[in-house]
Amino acid sequence: MSTSAPAKQNPKKNPLKSQLRRLLHSIADGPPYCQGTRSLPDIDFSLFYGKEGNTGRLNLSSATEAQLQHLADACQPATFGRAQQNVHDEAYRKAGKLDRTDFLLGFDAERTGLVDIVHEELLIPRSKKKEAISAELYKLNVYGPGSFFKAHVDTPRSEAQFGSLVIVFPTAHEGGALAIREHRDKGKGDKDTKEWTFDTSTLLAECTEPSIAYVAFFSDVEHEVLPVTSGYRVTVTYNLCWTDDQEPLLPAVTTLRTLLDDPTFLPDGAVLMHGLHYEYPLKAHEYAEDGRKALTDLTARLKACDAVVYKVAQELGLPARLGVLYETSSQWDDRPEPVVLCDRVIPFGSKSGMTIRCYGGEIMYTSGVHWITHAPEYTREKESYMAYGNEAAMMTTYWQIYLRLSVGPHGDRGGEPRLKSLGKKKKRSPGVVSVGEGQAHGETVLS
Repeated sequence: MSTSAPAKQNPKKNPLKSQLRRLLHSIADGPPYCQGTRSLPDIDFSLFYGKEGNTGRLNLSSATEAQLQHLADACQPATFGRAQQNVHDEAYRKAGKLDRTDFLLGFDAERTGLVDIVHEELLIPRSKKKEAISAELYKLNVYGPGSFFKAHVDTPRSEAQFGSLVIVFPTAHEGGALAIREHRDKGKGDKDTKEWTFDTSTLLAECTEPSIAYVAFFSDVEHEVLPVTSGYRVTVTYNLCWTDDQEPLLPAVTTLRTLLDDPTFLPDGAVLMHGLHYEYPLKAHEYAEDGRKALTDLTARLKACDAVVYKVAQELGLPARLGVLYETSSQWDDRPEPVVLCDRVIPFGSKSGMTIRCYGGEIMYTSGVHWITHAPEYTREKESYMAYGNEAAMMTTYWQIYLRLSVGPHGDRGGEPRLKSLGKKKKRSPGVVSVGEGQAHGETVLS
């Protein structure tokens, strides 16, 4: 799908591109993580661990190498998700793990105030209630000398999950830094990659009191544990989830309001499409109403700059809805090949030749749509790291989601646009399109 303007057109005669760029630049876009250190009382470092016949107790702020070796020996090999299975492959991940049923820790993320810190530092102000997010204890991991975990994204365990919180304890170790990478589509197949490195061994060595290091990040962001060169890196991980009792706050809307007041900005109105910056865990629900509800409920769980765009539309009265964009292989006339925006994730394994009505699809043509972000590049290729998660994916996977904004003509911005470019051409064939065996643009396969 291409939205390129005619070559060498005078921008003064067609300012829409620069206006949309101005809108895009006004959307807050911070790093996909927050991090820091926090001193704790001695009791918070107490750890009881193991199974019957092989148990232990230690203090993670003063544990000896022998104690940490015993902890590592009590762990099971850490696995990761590949091809919808939990796989043990030390060429990709070498570490030990304890499930939450096999250890008891004095530390608690809620009680120590870390959840509130994550809420303030990672998320935009969007909720009046501090309990709008929760931290669910997941696993304890031990990375000994030579241990690592190559680039991956975390497997979503529910549609409510938005991030991960990793706590690193002050056990003596070197190496094991966490690298976080964000890949952004620049259009025309180009990508911009940003990388941040979280070196816990250095941070903890600088603390004058027993402390933990923490990092919270959006769970669809690629990250990697670099090799530990000496000692033992001990961590616990929490899944960060939205709860059901949120009260959204409305963000600033100055830029878009100014554009909407400008009579030269989409004078006849138009459909604006915005590819969300982050990906979101969704299930391919068997029943249509469940799939639609999942996308509707997602509006209350949008992350950071994605939430900004949706809240701006809400405050300005612009009809907005989320959808999954599918390629088609059908043409009804001489117009460019269309795409279909569906109001649900189509079940995996669905056959092509589906009716638009069945899946809530809307045919979209280049001539009637303008993109705030870059128009999507349609490709079946996947980044190799995308096939790896920290656990086998079952029903839920990450999806690229799109926001459809309807902008009415000047003077009635909340009304229906006059889409002259679509026109009333010859009548289409029955509403049947091929959606490529249930594969949508931008799906991230965790396998």
